[in-house]
Amino acid sequence: MFQELTKALEKQLSKPLPGAMAQGKMRPFLPGFPNIDIPPSPFAKESAVLALLYPIQDQPHILLIERNIYKGAHSGQISLPGGKLEKNESYTEAAVRETLEEVGVDKGCFHVIGELSKVFVAASNFNIQPIVAIADCPIITHPDSREVAQILETPFQLFFEQNSRKEKLIKSTMGMELMAPYFDVHNKTLWGATAMILSELIEVTQLSPQNILKY
Repeated sequence: MFQELTKALEKQLSKPLPGAMAQGKMRPFLPGFPNIDIPPSPFAKESAVLALLYPIQDQPHILLIERNIYKGAHSGQISLPGGKLEKNESYTEAAVRETLEEVGVDKGCFHVIGELSKVFVAASNFNIQPIVAIADCPIITHPDSREVAQILETPFQLFFEQNSRKEKLIKSTMGMELMAPYFDVHNKTLWGATAMILSELIEVTQLSPQNILKY
């Protein structure tokens, strides 16, 4: 199953992406004003995250982390590994470097197959470029305890189950109450930019004629 899915996904990522349409399914919004969105800032900082798919008993999983509590916009959140670009660094280089630093996986165990659409996060003023990679074998992690509270090995199938998608009011770091669509992952709330990124990855997977993961 894993090889079938990833081969189909790699092919689909070379085609036009669904972008904002897919991301919008999980975009937080002001109650009563679902169509108001904050446009990307021309002064936004650039960052990248890695959506790493890998097999456990031939079942596709995605690597998620729970961040430690700290003074910052993404404190304690469930996210994909990643971070800010360094000088003269590409998005792919940043996503891979940050993943190695935060999670400690073997660089030789996975390879990049494409990218998804950028997501702008107003709370932290970051443009996030998602990079998609696949591992050819089960991965071994060595998380950085300063940044990562725990690794969440999550079956990719979970995101195709209708009851995994929920909605609730969440107070953002900017002090606003937002109605936030979210994924219930291990009884934890996965919302915001990460949920939007995964929403597009799900959509891309479903667009493939060989899609074997269904709602």
